Amino acid sequence: MLERGIPFLMTTYGIRRGFYVVDPTQIDKEMYWYAATLDGMEKLSKHVTLAELKEMQVNVPLMITGTGAINDEGIRFGKGHGYFDLEWAMLYTMGIIDIEQTKCVAIVHDVQLLRGIKLKPEIFDTVCDFIVTNSTIISVPNAVKPNCGIIWDMLAPGMLEEIEPLNELSKMNTTIKIN
Repeated sequence: MLERGIPFLMTTYGIRRGFYVVDPTQIDKEMYWYAATLDGMEKLSKHVTLAELKEMQVNVPLMITGTGAINDEGIRFGKGHGYFDLEWAMLYTMGIIDIEQTKCVAIVHDVQLLRGIKLKPEIFDTVCDFIVTNSTIISVPNAVKPNCGIIWDMLAPGMLEEIEPLNELSKMNTTIKIN
C-alpha cells in the first residue's frame, strides 16, 4: 500500500497506543521498509484519536486481520483477546466503518483454515468476508458483522485503562449506532 501511494489506518500492538494514519505521501520512499514495521509506523506516521478520525471523515473500506484459526465460513477463533472485534466495535461506533460496505479479510496459513468445522459467532464477533491462505482465496457470502458496538461489561479487566482509544470512547457521550 505504501508503494501504491494508498494511505491506511493501523493500530498498535494490542491497540494500547491507539491508531495511526500511515500516509505514503508523508514518508520518504527510502523509509517505506521502516514504515512497514510497528516501530517505524509509530515514528513515521500520524497518531490519531477516534475523534480526529471522525472529524477527518475517514471511511475504512477494508479491514485485514490475522487469526489463530478460521473456519471456511469466516468465523475466527484464537487466543480470545478480541482485539480485532474491539477495533471493529470502536470504528463502527464512530461511524468510520459500515456493516454493508466495509469488507474484512483474514490472512492465514493453510493449516489455520479449518474446513467443515461449524461455529456460531458471538454477537460481537466480526466474521470475515474473505479468507486468504498461501494457496487459496475463499469468499464468504453474507458474512455477518456486529452492530453492537462496545459491550462494556464484557471487557477484560484492565482493558479500559490500557487501551487508549477505548478509554477515549468511554469518555465520549456517544450513543451506539445501530443499523
